[in-house]
Amino acid sequence: MNIKYISFILFTFLSLTSLLSSAQEFPNAQTQKFILRESSNDYKPETTVSEAYRPGKNKIYQLQYLEIPVADLNITDSMAGSDNVRKQMLIEKNGKSYFRFFIHPDSAELYKPLISRYGWSGFYWAAATSSTRSVIAWNPNQQEVPLYLKLSLAQYQDGMGRIIPDWEVRRSVGISSIISSTPEKIWKKHGASIIPEFMGATVKKSEGLEFFVDENQKNVSEHGLIAREADFLTSENKLDVMPLFGLFTERNGREPLIITLWKKSGNPNFYDFVDQFLFKSFLEMNSYLFFHQGIVPEIHGQNVLIAYDAKTEKIVHYYHRDVGSMNVDLRLRYIYGLDITPLRTASAAFDFKFARATEKYESVHMDYLNDWLFKWGYLNTLKKYIPRFSPEITKARLKKRLLLTVREQLPLKTQKVFEAVEDHMKQFYTENPPLNWKPIELQTNPEKLIEFIKTQKENVQFMQLPESWIPYISFLQGNILPTEYGILKIEADKSLRLYYYASKNLQEVTVPKNQAIPLAKIRKKSTVKKIGFYSGTFDPPHLGHLRLIQKAIQELQLDVVYILPNLDPAHKPGATKNAQRLAMAKLAFADVPEAVIADSQQMRVIEQFGVGGLQRYISEQHKDDLVFQVMGDDSYLRIKENTKIQFPKNFALAVSARDENFELLETSYNKVRTVTLTPDLSNYSSTLFRKKIKAGEMPTEIKSDVLTYIFRNKLYQALRCELLFL
Repeated sequence: MNIKYISFILFTFLSLTSLLSSAQEFPNAQTQKFILRESSNDYKPETTVSEAYRPGKNKIYQLQYLEIPVADLNITDSMAGSDNVRKQMLIEKNGKSYFRFFIHPDSAELYKPLISRYGWSGFYWAAATSSTRSVIAWNPNQQEVPLYLKLSLAQYQDGMGRIIPDWEVRRSVGISSIISSTPEKIWKKHGASIIPEFMGATVKKSEGLEFFVDENQKNVSEHGLIAREADFLTSENKLDVMPLFGLFTERNGREPLIITLWKKSGNPNFYDFVDQFLFKSFLEMNSYLFFHQGIVPEIHGQNVLIAYDAKTEKIVHYYHRDVGSMNVDLRLRYIYGLDITPLRTASAAFDFKFARATEKYESVHMDYLNDWLFKWGYLNTLKKYIPRFSPEITKARLKKRLLLTVREQLPLKTQKVFEAVEDHMKQFYTENPPLNWKPIELQTNPEKLIEFIKTQKENVQFMQLPESWIPYISFLQGNILPTEYGILKIEADKSLRLYYYASKNLQEVTVPKNQAIPLAKIRKKSTVKKIGFYSGTFDPPHLGHLRLIQKAIQELQLDVVYILPNLDPAHKPGATKNAQRLAMAKLAFADVPEAVIADSQQMRVIEQFGVGGLQRYISEQHKDDLVFQVMGDDSYLRIKENTKIQFPKNFALAVSARDENFELLETSYNKVRTVTLTPDLSNYSSTLFRKKIKAGEMPTEIKSDVLTYIFRNKLYQALRCELLFL
């Protein structure tokens, strides 16, 4: 008999003896509480998984592993993940790298050839989560953080094999990789994030370990496991993390938590309570994930976790797991300048289910929140405590909340923008092979848009929106802007309307004109800050400069705008000293709360690299935000002369014209978006004001504080000495 196989039997026997002779504990109270919540699921699937390895209270079992040379496996590694997790998966021995390949007890028969070849190397204690193949595992010495593993399970559940194929590993790690490019503080700020799956391994096809999964995938020969992060399981975490279905399940004979919280809220209407407590937070927090990250999680019973704060009795964060089931909106990520590089694989269209996040937003929430939680998943449990509970009422409430959230987010689309994006995507994949970009068919049909709008006008199927939204919307250019919930149209009289789609999901939606949402709500809900900067000679700064900044703040809804006097501008020789122009700028913009005068670092960047370097510097400092360079039409025309300029991805030009007939000749200049600010500068000229000061006048177009500084420092007056030599 094979010596390694004898050692495997002996190791297994000794391990089982150890298991029976000592009571095993969870690594910390947080993990034990989490497993208890996970096992409370009322949904019981049809499965061939052994009872000992199904979710359950305090069900702990041994999870053994092989240490397999990295060269003998297909390893997919994002190079992310915390060190304390990575060092448990990748081991260095005698100068060689090994991967800890954990094997579920119910899969030992499938992996017998590997077990015989490599022999068991050790074990972790493990417990199933709500999914039998997703386990929490921890080292017996409990000195390391728990692992959160997704394992191939050679069993069937609800008619499907639970093996993890190679494409799922590539998708999980690839999507987790682009997710990790967004800083953790951003995810925390928006309240919804994804549990990253940073590393995976599959057996090679040559091993011949085939397993039948389902009719679509049939025999899968490359399959394995995935390692996840689980920082919420540390003892430092004081929040109660549980699956979302944990709100609706009975707790050892006690009423569900959602019922307890409703009673404590003092709200007599359960539907009102659920709308505020659950629907509002879930939809708003997820909107960032969908609309700004272009990630579509598969929202169902086992895939959503909540972080609940018992002190405030509020949900403070949502976690989405099972990355292998998620979709990616490549175009949306491209528009926002987000990373898509890890999604370039030899079989990208198959590995990553490219989709439109804005299309999926309604369906995934309706399917889960209404159909799964309220319609059939926990309906009997709810009716036990609320006998007259109606799923139809929750559906109506959810529908209304969905519409409100989407209107506030305004996920805009235009034919022209997406055509440009698709061109850029094709070019991107051409320059970065392999070429595997299949253009997604555009949803909109320009020829039918006008006819659609006419029909909706007749049915009064539109909502009047504030005119102050127009510059905000014009950022994407065009007078007709299709969104997922209707078409935005800037009318000839400069009014703005949203015409609703007539569909099965939005039948006869009529919104009175007076229910327009204030722009302040958009700004309040905005997930991306808007940063402006305005560089100029400011020799001297006048009310024209001030009003342009005020208009930019109002029309673009800027959160902050940097005022940056140019250093020794080449196009204006003989300009006043830098320090004096900087001092005047501080006085000129002192009453604008959003205005920030250049700091020393920004001035050094201007001195070393010019305004072009400053564009890149500010865009990098605010890479998660949107950056606008505010300028007059003269500056815009100078920029257009230089076709070699390369702008940052999160960058736009905001141009104000002195002449009302001035038009931006292109809606996009050298891959940078342009925005037109309302012209209002026809009567302002620094050159004219300098001449007036030389003549002894005091221009009213310059703030009194600035004028005082000018006369105290005798600026623009020295040239009057020329009169003595005539």
